[in-house]
Amino acid sequence: MGVFSDQIFKRERPLRACAAILALQCATAAAAVCSVQGKALWMALLASLLVPAPYAKAALWAMARRGLSKPEILGQEDLRAFISRNPGQCLIGRGFEFTPDHARRLSDLMGSGLKGQQGRGHGSRDIHALSARNKAPLAVPIADLRAHTLIFGTTGAGKTRLFDLLISQAVLRGECVIVLDPKGDRDLKERISAAALSCGREGELFSVDLADPEGSCGWDLLGSWTRPSEIGDRLSSLLPSSGGASSFKSYANTAITVAVTALLMSGKKPELPAIRNAVGDLSVAQDAIRKKIEDLLSDLKAPDADAYYARIGEKKAPSSQALRQFFSYLVDQGYAKADPDMELLFTVSGLDRGYYQKISAGALPLLNTLCQKAFRPLFCRKKGRVGFGKVIRQGGILTASLRSLIDSSSGGSVGKLMLADLASAAGYSYAINGGGGRRGVSVFIDEASELACESMVQLLNKSRGAGFSVTAATQTLADLESRGGGRAQAMQIIGNCNTLISMRITDAETAQAVTSSLASTLKFQRSLSVGAAPGNGYEGVSKGASISQMPLFPPSALTALPDFEYVARLADGRFVKGRIPLIKIQSTKGAGKEHPRKTSPDSSANGRRRAWQAS
Repeated sequence: MGVFSDQIFKRERPLRACAAILALQCATAAAAVCSVQGKALWMALLASLLVPAPYAKAALWAMARRGLSKPEILGQEDLRAFISRNPGQCLIGRGFEFTPDHARRLSDLMGSGLKGQQGRGHGSRDIHALSARNKAPLAVPIADLRAHTLIFGTTGAGKTRLFDLLISQAVLRGECVIVLDPKGDRDLKERISAAALSCGREGELFSVDLADPEGSCGWDLLGSWTRPSEIGDRLSSLLPSSGGASSFKSYANTAITVAVTALLMSGKKPELPAIRNAVGDLSVAQDAIRKKIEDLLSDLKAPDADAYYARIGEKKAPSSQALRQFFSYLVDQGYAKADPDMELLFTVSGLDRGYYQKISAGALPLLNTLCQKAFRPLFCRKKGRVGFGKVIRQGGILTASLRSLIDSSSGGSVGKLMLADLASAAGYSYAINGGGGRRGVSVFIDEASELACESMVQLLNKSRGAGFSVTAATQTLADLESRGGGRAQAMQIIGNCNTLISMRITDAETAQAVTSSLASTLKFQRSLSVGAAPGNGYEGVSKGASISQMPLFPPSALTALPDFEYVARLADGRFVKGRIPLIKIQSTKGAGKEHPRKTSPDSSANGRRRAWQAS
């Protein structure tokens, strides 16, 4: 109101200006008393009838800016009330649908300069004040979330607090919830626990924390698989593949696959420590071949085969070549079937021992990282381990704190392996249930650039049919490119997300990538020119108009969004401007605390909550 008051005093007579400003202040005060938005708007319209048009615009502008200085606070009871009244919908905040008319007004506003918050926050509240009805609940159909969501936003813009809102609702809806958090945000974990407690799901919580292995549930990092090559693909996918490293990655894949095959053939479970000890050791493969053949002979009871085997091992242990010839004899005689796993072991066991150790050494650093002593209680626990299969079957709530700030290498490796297992679990779920599971599966990936890999692309590509909805958050497009597989993979991730939410962005390339998918609109401009010819008294007036293309939302405006505000391109075609409500953390005793201040809600927060429930 201060800007408009200054303009009024400059352009009008002082007495009339004072009267207009007094009417404006009365309208604003009356609106503050009325907690329901509809009544506040009617008071503004009533004030607009008492003052001229410029002052009416000032009144509406002041009403639009009312309440934007502080974020709204919601509790679990507010979210439950919304879910019960709006089944099939997911709340994403309060705001309005952004139309071409708002785009033209924003263009004019940016031309005159957006007003900042003068040290009280980031960005400008003028953008959200473009509509007088800027506090309407914004919701998206839950079915549209299965087309996946991507969130962009710079540090501190509010991505994790948007996760609070979305995850709390998924928990309250009774869905299976899986959260991969590279940072290990404590507030996010507390809000998930509070949401589970409020709806009686505290017994369904699972926690994996790399910084607290003893306090975490045991986790089966290899998860669901049916063939040894799946484990080889997952582990080798974590190795670099650019340039000459691709050949070493291929060798590592083969070495891990051989180790898993040999362990299974020897009757051992392929745990991570056992795989690490077997990689590069040809004796493990040779022992597995001999055990397989001896098991076949014990079942056959064939005297000719027994005599043949006794002859080749009469003086010393049979060589790999002799064992291969003997197995071929068994196949030719119909005593055994051709086995690709045996052929793989025969091929590898015939290599030079030193050469095989060299080409398979590339897999050892990764395996040593995953088998380090600190992780043994987490990944090598003999009993009580769980995996995604169990979490999904039970409809549980999993929070995985990867602690990449402490150890980025370990956190990234564990997170990518979990993504690979999750993509595999989605495939098995679709094959078994056809996507018709009892509960939906909501997957949330914070700081997605830390875990960007081929498994993430596969999860986005193929998990929708299994009832999965994936929501990922990152800071910039460059992060996805540099830490993932390049620009092509980054664009694949963006292209597979039908809902795109952008908070404040300071990177020009990312802002351009976000707004380039929006439709353009038209801008109308009028011109007036006056000409005069000196001496003859001739004057000429010419008028003109022009139409030009303009973006629906300019990239430069993304840098001016305040904290907890966003624009979103929704899967149903809408483009909206919204604000995120903050979720209050409630303790088991019923006491709560807010973010960012740890005080109990004041009367204004209670008023906003009553307004929310009424709307």
